[in-house]
Amino acid sequence: MLNKQSIVLVGVIASFTIFADQTNSKQTDSTQTSSASNTNNSSQTQRERYESDLRRKQWGLDREEWARYESIMKGPRGLWSPNLDPLQVLGIDARTSTERRKYARLMLDMELKRHDKEWAFAKEYTKQGALLKKQRDASKTGTVPAYLISRKKVYVKLPCHSKCESLVKDLLKKRQSFDVYVVEATNVQIATWAKKMLIPPLLVSKGQITLNHINISDLKLKGVTKLPFVNGES
Repeated sequence: MLNKQSIVLVGVIASFTIFADQTNSKQTDSTQTSSASNTNNSSQTQRERYESDLRRKQWGLDREEWARYESIMKGPRGLWSPNLDPLQVLGIDARTSTERRKYARLMLDMELKRHDKEWAFAKEYTKQGALLKKQRDASKTGTVPAYLISRKKVYVKLPCHSKCESLVKDLLKKRQSFDVYVVEATNVQIATWAKKMLIPPLLVSKGQITLNHINISDLKLKGVTKLPFVNGES
């Protein structure tokens, strides 16, 4: 038979056992929570590193250059010019003339590629617009529109001197539809020339005037030997 002291001792032992179980349970929960948190942080870090590498490669920079860009943007430059791209940031804050030249050329190369893509799309948009208008006009009248039949083909080479300029300006003055073929020129050069000649962008977008590339070999196949040259073929 248990006496009072035995009963008290059993109760104390039971209390300590319950307390120990609760403590162990809390420690286990804490460990699991900490482990899950570490896993989430690791996943987030990996994702951020992947996105950072992706942006770095898009700008053609190595890890050291990207780290320097991020470091610069954490300083005054980030407050002064928060919207500058990495090449501009590194070029403006270049440590040597060699670095400045490198980033200027990288940026120029990227800009030219962007212009080429945008010009190629604009050219295709113009072409498709002209075809669509031709189809609609033909469906209404049953014949090909007169302005498409009589359009001129103009072959020029840059720089376009007085004879070339007067020829194009005369066609513009007559409000005549024509296609310009520029020999061995880039998209940027053609766009700059068209702006200088005051060729209306609206007429280009409507397809009444088109701006095109042509190389020397194709030019010879057409029998063109002297520039500028105009014919009346449709």
